[in-house]
Amino acid sequence: MDMAHIRLIAAALLLLLVFPLHAQNDRLSRKAQNRMESIRIGIITSRLNLKPDEAEKFWPLYNEYRKKLDRILADRMQIIESRYIPEDSISNISDAEAEKILGSILKLNDEYAQTQADYYNRFRKLIGPKRTLDLYLAEVQFKRAIVRELRENPIGKQD
Repeated sequence: MDMAHIRLIAAALLLLLVFPLHAQNDRLSRKAQNRMESIRIGIITSRLNLKPDEAEKFWPLYNEYRKKLDRILADRMQIIESRYIPEDSISNISDAEAEKILGSILKLNDEYAQTQADYYNRFRKLIGPKRTLDLYLAEVQFKRAIVRELRENPIGKQD
């Protein structure tokens, strides 16, 4: 993968992190999101080396898993964005409201962790514990590559 592709992925990730609710309506963001998903699939495919019959069962399960995680992340971002834009709006909320917001965020974090646990159990049954661990490591590898690219080539300084 060349630096131009990595920069595109990094820019797309930043867009998705900053504007997750707007990505669905923006054709460029959708294209970047699709490109990032292709990269993620490539990393997973190369690490897991699934047999055709395994792949036939794995990918629908993985897509279901990602869809659930993405929904949880979008819900969490919606809670944060709806209360904290503009940034100084936190000073305008009560302690009780802050507690309510924190409770909602923590509940979603718990749901995220439980979803991961549930699906990793299902992945273990399908592809075994070693390749399930490799799936986790593939996802970590993908995230680290994006973060590293953002550090090395900040969005404003790309050619």
